[in-house]
Amino acid sequence: MLQRITDPQPLFSVVIPVKDEENLIIRSLSSVINQGYPAHEIIVVDGHSIDNTTNVVNSLGIKNLKLITQSGTGVSKARNQGITAATGTHIAFLDADDEWLPSHLDTLVHLIRDHPHAGIFSDLNIITLPDGSVKEGRFYGIPECGGILPNFFACCANADVPVHTSTIAIPKDILIESGGFPEWASFNEDHATWMKIALQYPVAFSWKLGAKYCIEWHDVIFERYQFSREIASVTVLREEMSAGRVPDEMKDDVIAYIERMKLYTLYRNLSLVYRTLHHNPPALKGIKNPQDMARYLFFNFIIVLKPLFAGGEK
Repeated sequence: MLQRITDPQPLFSVVIPVKDEENLIIRSLSSVINQGYPAHEIIVVDGHSIDNTTNVVNSLGIKNLKLITQSGTGVSKARNQGITAATGTHIAFLDADDEWLPSHLDTLVHLIRDHPHAGIFSDLNIITLPDGSVKEGRFYGIPECGGILPNFFACCANADVPVHTSTIAIPKDILIESGGFPEWASFNEDHATWMKIALQYPVAFSWKLGAKYCIEWHDVIFERYQFSREIASVTVLREEMSAGRVPDEMKDDVIAYIERMKLYTLYRNLSLVYRTLHHNPPALKGIKNPQDMARYLFFNFIIVLKPLFAGGEK
């Protein structure tokens, strides 16, 4: 764990990975430049867009914006490249299809000043669905006044993860220390990163609304997700437990989170199959071995259904 020496005037480097978002990138960038507390710099990492995204970004003429062409592929690679290029003290992330409210960075500044030893800072987001409706998160164990979360992993094991990619800011040195985003993960890479950091540093949270998480239709029908036996956050936590890096007081809640995510993964994989059969997107292209998926689903059904027929067996 690093010894924290926090600048009372944090410099935010805003990292935005983007690929083929010519219709949405103006909205996200506008929400950054309209912040009450100005960003130190904006780093847009383009993942080889084939539409007009890069021209749109350049046409805006934002003076403190750096447009970088991504080396390799994947959102983790893009974010890590943005972290490396950043010159600010804190990295604030924003997805290209989301947007910030004008007070977002100001809220994070107050959290950083009030809780200088925390490693993660976040305010609240709302979810906007493709039909325009709004969905709020379901949370557990967060004090009414916000501040340091008493038990981050209990929050995650019992309800939604209280921090989101487009609301979070993390000191750059902590991100470097943690190894950044796992580039081997195709999904859930953000939660894996937060979990690893939260094992060592407190998480500071504000109930003030800071961002809109905008879900598009391709998110809803799981086109971008592939079949997986285990999500990235579970893999990372299991590795940290095996290495003895999970504090004793966190172990029960970490295990509870892992068990909850096993059920979530089963649901996600079943949804992937169902939506593929009904909508016929190219979502199953990542399943190189259909027999592997069939075995996974069969044995997980046994795990889920066994308690129903165990007659109260412990």
